[in-house]
Amino acid sequence: MSAWLQRQRKSGLVALAESIGLDSEGMKKVELESALDYHLRAHRARLIHFPETSQYYSLASNHSPAKRETVNTFLSESIKNTRTRGRPSVVAVDAQKDGTSSGSESIEPVGPLAQSPRSPSIYESAMPASPKVVADSIEQSTAIIREQLSNIWDRRVTETAHYIRDRVSTMFAVEIIVLSFETAGLLHKLVPLKYALTIPSLTAGGIQTPSWPVSLPDLFFLLTSSFWYPFSLWILTGLLGPSFFSYFLNLTLRAKNGPNTRPKAGGIEHKFDPLMFNIAKAVIAWIVYSDYNNSDNIFGEHNVSFVKASIPGGYHGILIGASIGVITSIYEAVLDK
Repeated sequence: MSAWLQRQRKSGLVALAESIGLDSEGMKKVELESALDYHLRAHRARLIHFPETSQYYSLASNHSPAKRETVNTFLSESIKNTRTRGRPSVVAVDAQKDGTSSGSESIEPVGPLAQSPRSPSIYESAMPASPKVVADSIEQSTAIIREQLSNIWDRRVTETAHYIRDRVSTMFAVEIIVLSFETAGLLHKLVPLKYALTIPSLTAGGIQTPSWPVSLPDLFFLLTSSFWYPFSLWILTGLLGPSFFSYFLNLTLRAKNGPNTRPKAGGIEHKFDPLMFNIAKAVIAWIVYSDYNNSDNIFGEHNVSFVKASIPGGYHGILIGASIGVITSIYEAVLDK
């Protein structure tokens, strides 16, 4: 390799490569020196007249054409031997001393064979990857996929679970769950199902599935009095009546503002007192649905019996739901103190 190229900075070598039309992108300094040396030797007839290469060719003029031809022939044979073996090879040729020269110069192969001891061989990229490299690549890809799945789990599932937990951990959510449970039981018995269609049987792989008739709720039944009499009874006794008493008998306002309506620190203020709501609900259910008062019921014996039989647990199920609300409201008030 030319000593002149080794003394140049990388920025100068890059500029020289651009001026002679050599792509130097991604090369290290040692690789760029080797590539430039090989390119300048191979295109001597065209590049010798360039002013940027004048110093290079002036220093290399001490070598005779016969010596250069011998070196190039030896390099071609070395490249062929290297390709047949399928592994990199480094060849060093020591030029004989020139009679007119005071020193000696070592000529190394350039171009595809030129490489630095610190840089990998240019032929290594063409070789098959070793099992260790493949295993490391698979392990790295697995780690990336595992990290992405973990991030998705943390962002989506965990955050969604925390959001739902925060929303249902309230007295209002408990009341909604109890009322929804009672409403579902009532509507299941109250609204009849009407045949809509039949899913035909299918045969696949020698297995035949049976036909499946599908029935849907008869929405026209919602327009009849047979639906609204029992449903209105449950709305009145399970929701509107308890809400009326819990709004006017709201003890949370007094606990929040004090006896003289002066603001106090702490305490939970509800528009409808949950404790009074569940107490009123239990009392109304006892008056309307209990067997003791059933004979004097003003809502109609048929409607009362139907609602009591439709709600899960019947009359006792309503009392259990009210008891859950009472315990939850007391527990919430204790935690707020």
